[in-house]
Amino acid sequence: MISDDINKKKLIHWIEELSDPAMLQTLQSLKENSETGEDFWDELPEHVKKAISHAKEEADAGLRITHSEVMEQAKKRFLHT
Repeated sequence: MISDDINKKKLIHWIEELSDPAMLQTLQSLKENSETGEDFWDELPEHVKKAISHAKEEADAGLRITHSEVMEQAKKRFLHT
């Protein structure tokens, strides 16, 4: 419980310091959706849902690489290191 209170205070402080309008709008949308019970998934275009499902299937099958591996590959490809 104490940890939840600390996390909540940190989150409140972070929100108070936000100046990014897009992030504020995203947070506002999350708040509104949680109040109405709407799920953002229902509003996604079908092609986006399919892409997400496909990516999840690949991840579940072990066909994925970590972020650090992606970054290493990008450095080798684009920075020739």
